[in-house]
Amino acid sequence: MIPDRRRQFVLVADDDRDTRELYRACFDMSGYRTAEATNGVQAIAAAVEIVPDILLTDYVLPDVDGLAIARRLKGDVRTAGICILMVTGYAAPDLERLALSAGIERVLLKPCLPQMVLREVARALSRPAVRRTVPTAVSPPAS
Repeated sequence: MIPDRRRQFVLVADDDRDTRELYRACFDMSGYRTAEATNGVQAIAAAVEIVPDILLTDYVLPDVDGLAIARRLKGDVRTAGICILMVTGYAAPDLERLALSAGIERVLLKPCLPQMVLREVARALSRPAVRRTVPTAVSPPAS
């Protein structure tokens, strides 16, 4: 089943303006709704406000890195269901393991053509929504 992109929202977080604009233009032309963030604090705030279907984030941002963004969003019941993909030029041996443990679904290494990013986003959105289900809050035991 092909996802209905006209209803799906992608938040692009990258401190490089050209990269942000390139990905945003590709998503816009492909029918996705989009928003941009230039740093981690903006990405977190926008994710809480918008609750996008996908967050596409860089790893290295000027204030909060992509791993910290993922941990924060996955730890918040309002944003825990957001699918997070990370696009980065930072190729560390353990980055993918760290990313997965932070709740990031996929790490893509730059340079990454927009068509590849579009394919990965479509692939992530076509998977069962189990991982995007917002967990229910657990009440503390009565004292």
